[in-house]
Amino acid sequence: MDKKKDTPAEVETVTVTMSRPVAEAVQAACEMYLRLHMGQFNDLAEDLCMAKHYADMDAKRFKNAEDEKEDFYRALENRNMMQDDMDRAYQMFACHPLIEDGMRIPYRAEQVWLGIRHALAWHDKPEGEWTNVSFDKPLNRSDQPQPTVKLTTTADHEPKRDEKKAKGGRTKK
Repeated sequence: MDKKKDTPAEVETVTVTMSRPVAEAVQAACEMYLRLHMGQFNDLAEDLCMAKHYADMDAKRFKNAEDEKEDFYRALENRNMMQDDMDRAYQMFACHPLIEDGMRIPYRAEQVWLGIRHALAWHDKPEGEWTNVSFDKPLNRSDQPQPTVKLTTTADHEPKRDEKKAKGGRTKK
C-alpha cells in the first residue's frame, strides 16, 4: 500500500484559458505591476484619475460642454498631483533591493504582459509592423522560461464540413 504524501507535487506548468477581454486585463495588470516596482506611476495615475471622466463622457452624463471641460480639467489636476505625490513618496519610502532580488516577481509578470501583447499584435495584424514594439519578440528578463500564449479564434470552434457529415449532416448520393 502506498504511503500518503504530506506535500503536494510541485506544479511544473499552469494552463489558463480566458477570453480576449480578460487577457487584455491580465496584460494591463502585469504591465502596471512591473511599472509600480520601477517607480513609473504616470499610467496608474492616469487610469485612476481619468477613468470617471471618460466613463461619464461615454455615458453622456454631462449637461453641456462647459461641465465636461470643467470636469476634465479637475481630473487632469488630480492626476498631476497624484503623479507628483507618488513620485515623491516612492523616492522617500521605497526600498530598492538588488534587481535580481527585488524584481524577480515583477519580471515574471512582465513575461506574461509581453507574451500576451505579442500574440495579440500578430493576430490582429498578421503582416506585422516594424515600427511597433508589440511585434518584437519579448525580451526575457525573468528567471523563468517565456510563457506560451495560444490564441483560439471563433473559426477554430466551428465544425468543418467533414465533421458535419460525420455527425449526421446531409451528404450527396
